[in-house]
Amino acid sequence: MRRLIFVTTWYGPDTVGGAENLCRRLAEELHRRGYPLEIWSTTSRGYTFPWFDPYYPPGLQEWNGVPIRRFPIARWDDCAFWGERLDLLCRLPVFPPEEVKHLLEMPQSDALFRAIAEEPDALFVFFIYSHNLTFWGAQIAPERSLLLPCLHDEPYAYHAATAWLMAQVPWLLCLSEPERALALRLYPVPPDQAFLIGVGIDADAVGDGARFRARYGIEESFLLYLGRRDTPKGVPRLVEYFRRYLKRRAVPLKLLLAGPGSVELAPEDTGMIVDLGLLSETDKHDACAAATLLVQPSPIESFSIVLMEAWLQGTPVLVNADCAVTVHHCRESNGGLYYRDYAEFEACLDYLLERPALRERMGACGRAYVLRHHTWPAVIERLLAAVEAKERFLRSGAR
Repeated sequence: MRRLIFVTTWYGPDTVGGAENLCRRLAEELHRRGYPLEIWSTTSRGYTFPWFDPYYPPGLQEWNGVPIRRFPIARWDDCAFWGERLDLLCRLPVFPPEEVKHLLEMPQSDALFRAIAEEPDALFVFFIYSHNLTFWGAQIAPERSLLLPCLHDEPYAYHAATAWLMAQVPWLLCLSEPERALALRLYPVPPDQAFLIGVGIDADAVGDGARFRARYGIEESFLLYLGRRDTPKGVPRLVEYFRRYLKRRAVPLKLLLAGPGSVELAPEDTGMIVDLGLLSETDKHDACAAATLLVQPSPIESFSIVLMEAWLQGTPVLVNADCAVTVHHCRESNGGLYYRDYAEFEACLDYLLERPALRERMGACGRAYVLRHHTWPAVIERLLAAVEAKERFLRSGAR
């Protein structure tokens, strides 16, 4: 059984983000099953914190039983490793200047790159295709590397540097069928090396909607948004649409926003739009149980865990029609609707708010979908099957 090393820019109890949480849960589930693995990460705290400020101490630590080896954070100019390994740099094609700038701007780690080069046998799984640590780290031992890319249909996906990365490491762990289809359409990845593993959800999480309403003083029906509050995730547009809806419909309805980042609210939003900030896991499940609908306005998702968390509590969803992944989940589950513009947003809200019995049925369909496809045992089995396929490939002597 070959050791696995998960390589991710950020990892820890203070790190937030869907891909980062997925990395943590995959590691913990593998650890529970006795699979040998380590996390290799940096001393930086997370995407929403100053990137180059060390937060965690370097060295070997442990969290929830999983060994974590942290390496000092560095900027590109402080990575002497690449000056010593010109054989790797000379393999690179010429990329457009804006792509080169992107490849150099995010956190790096000279010590981590050296550790990859010195590791003789383990398999590496690199998380998030657009992170510099993935691009540079994966080319050090490409034959023993897999990518868990969290690929989105976004500008970075069309970079020449991304296509080159996928050609060097054409072994992908995909979270959804649309993500896999996008990768196969854009890159020279053999279909039998693009594995659909999905994302696991804790099936025993039980939310208490009454407890949430009592704690936060919410009596009205409400729409819930969970996730990073920023423009790429569609939050400003959601706020705009919700304001328009309330002006056109005199209904007792609130919009609750929870997650990292900040959101610009106007004085007239007071009482209608509520900024909850970061929620504990318990409060998040309670909020999902209490919500009338969960709204996912993001056009760039590779999976969207929050849909599964809402469905697990029997709550239907409303998603952005420009996101192939969330639309796919809605179609496969019958657990939600999707909108492309304000007119469709309004029509979907009208339709669902007037039909509580339909909302209940849609929520039940969503829950059944989660329990059928997205439990941790099923995901871990698919992940291990991909790892075993990679090991067979290596034993065969293929490259």
